[in-house]
Amino acid sequence: MVREVKQLLKEHEKLTLSELSAHFSMEPEALEPILQVLVDKGSVNLTEDDCGTHCPGCALSCRGDKMLYEIVD
Repeated sequence: MVREVKQLLKEHEKLTLSELSAHFSMEPEALEPILQVLVDKGSVNLTEDDCGTHCPGCALSCRGDKMLYEIVD
């Protein structure tokens, strides 16, 4: 499952927990420990979405949650 999460993030660059849980048909609470392992290993960054300050109306403003998971190259 860790590999699948990393692959999806490589394909999409940044995703919210809601987007990840929808893709994998998992409850967010079940996916969070997997994501935390990746964050702890330094494979994934967790950042706050700053949408609205630079590009009002972009697709990010519609995502519903503010935390983004991003793959580290």
